[in-house]
Parts: sequence; C-alpha cells; structure tokens
Amino acid sequence: MEKGELKILNKGEEEEMELQGYRLCRWRLALVGFGVLCTGGFLLLLLYWLPEWCVKSTCTRTTAHDAEVVLLRSTDEFRRWFLARVRVMLAPGSNPFHSLETQTTSPPSSPSSPSCPFSSPSSPSLANGHTPHPSDGSPAQELISRFSDYQPTQIRYFTFHSTKYYWDDGMQNFKLLNGLEDLEVSCSTVHSEHSAGLTRNQQEYRSSTLFTSSSSSA
Repeated sequence: MEKGELKILNKGEEEEMELQGYRLCRWRLALVGFGVLCTGGFLLLLLYWLPEWCVKSTCTRTTAHDAEVVLLRSTDEFRRWFLARVRVMLAPGSNPFHSLETQTTSPPSSPSSPSCPFSSPSSPSLANGHTPHPSDGSPAQELISRFSDYQPTQIRYFTFHSTKYYWDDGMQNFKLLNGLEDLEVSCSTVHSEHSAGLTRNQQEYRSSTLFTSSSSSA
C-alpha cells in the first residue's frame, strides 16, 4: 500500500468521499502551537475553518491503515474538505459485529497451561499489551487465567457526521458501520436473540476484562 494512495468511501453513492491518511507530527504541532500564540489564537480559528490546512500543517502523510487522522474530501461539485480523528474500539473479532463465541483464538494450550473454554485454532496477543498475572487461587485471578488467550481485538475507526467507519482488513479500506435499520433486523429477531441476556461465557469474559483493566490502571 502506497503512502500517497487515495481511498474512496461510499463508492458510487451520494456521500462518496476521497480519503487520505495522516500521522500527527510533533515538530509541526509545536510550530503551529507557537504560531497560535503569536497570532493571539487567530491561526487556530483559521485552521478550524480550513481542515485541509489544519491536517497538512500538523501531520505527515501515511497509509490509511496506520492513519491517526483522516482527511476527507467530497466528490460532488462542492469538493468540501473534512477531517476526523482515528480512534480505537475493542471487539471480540476482526470487526465490531463478531461475537465472543465466534472469535478466532490461539492454538490449543499445552496441558500445563490454563485451558480456554472455547475451541481455538490460533491465538492473538493481548490487546492491552499486558501479560496476565499468575493465578493465586482467587476467583478473579482464575477468570483472568481462563481467558488469558481470549482478548479483544483493536478496531480502528473514525466518526464522520455521527456515522462510524471502521477499518476492514479484507477490503483494506474503512467500511461503514451499519445500524439495525440498515441491516433490516426485525424486532422479533432482536427479541429472540437477546432477550435472554448475556451468556455465562460472556459474563465471565467481561468480568475478567474489567478486572484486568482495573489492575492495569491502578
């Protein structure tokens, strides 16, 4: 993938846009900050109204996959510029729609290691970068050990006009995150699939994830 490659969002649709990826540059940010001080804030106001100038004066070009900021341009006759900050959400699989039971996990553990409650052909690394603590026999530590090879995946996304676009590795592009109305899910389907609440595996997994996050921030 080339750094200068242009991505197309919503291709062929009314809201079709061109997308370019950028990464924040510290020395450019410092220069802009100095300029804002020297102009009494006028430069900041100018960059607010000119997204293209704002991005190009504070960032360097990179691939869409590694972007921290995306610069968008409509393909209609107005050719308007927009910017959006790329953020990260946690999901059980490679996209936000994957459920806990369908996540791809790691190869079967050795007899001496804690077993995963699900079948697991492959194992991702921990999303938060922390190594699970050895179990000391407490219920919380047992949960962490049980789900040590079953961690969320980081999904990169940005929000534009109250709509989320997430990075799809298969498409190598950002993809619209559809809502229930777009997916045409009926009320009866939602009720039949979710009226029972979380499964026991989901409850235990969320408990272990929450405990791990609390321990890391402490």
